[in-house]
Amino acid sequence: MGSDEQMIAGTWSAYWKDKQEDIAPWDVLSHTILATLRRETGGFAGKSIMEAGCGTGRISAQVCREGASVACLDIAREALDLARRQFPRGSPCRFVLGSILSLPRDRRYDALWNAGVLEHFSPADQRKAIGESLDLLRPGGKLVLFTPYAGSILYRAAKFLLERTGRWPYGRETPVSTLGDVIPGRGVLKREYTVSFLSLLLDGHKWFRPVRPCCRLLSGVLLSLLGESGFVRLDRISSRLFGGYLLVSVVEHRTAVRRAPRSVRPETAAVD
Repeated sequence: MGSDEQMIAGTWSAYWKDKQEDIAPWDVLSHTILATLRRETGGFAGKSIMEAGCGTGRISAQVCREGASVACLDIAREALDLARRQFPRGSPCRFVLGSILSLPRDRRYDALWNAGVLEHFSPADQRKAIGESLDLLRPGGKLVLFTPYAGSILYRAAKFLLERTGRWPYGRETPVSTLGDVIPGRGVLKREYTVSFLSLLLDGHKWFRPVRPCCRLLSGVLLSLLGESGFVRLDRISSRLFGGYLLVSVVEHRTAVRRAPRSVRPETAAVD
């Protein structure tokens, strides 16, 4: 494990260790990511999907409830401890302790995805991680990546404020304008767009607790009035106009040719 990877592992082990008794509730950001992932994959039922960098695993738990067989991978054992608690006993999910820079090759997936992961890595490691993920896709499969968008003024302002006040908990995080520059030759960037402008406003209570009741009330009202499809449409329009918090990058393998599987190494073997 390289020095950058060790630093990232240490940062997130400490972060998730502090969250063992304080898992944040489902929020607008989670809702938007789930809806976007559902649209890009064409639905989850009957598919095999890996979240490579799962954190709490709560979105993957909902993916599983909608009919997918799920793999949750994370570099921090503490994250996997949290993720297990999101899934009912007997769910078709496996938990893997490992790194996105060296993924286990014992299985193939219809989709791989992550949110809030690649921005912590150098461009060279981003390219390596994307290549690792592409090699696990089945023919026709998709890689769906969510990374903080450099063009989001609200996100950049909030990040600056939290860093200046010593309240930024996520270690090194570099927002991106595009992942097109780090897609390896065997990958094709199909499209990029931004989402989650609304989450910057409606999930603001995560950092500014006094506005929590108002944010939650407004979130509930919008979802009730617009429904999921209307809410996602409004978020898509506002993100296009003002720059969403997350850049969505959809990547596919250039050919249907796949390399021969390699055996799972002990350090990346399934935890259970």
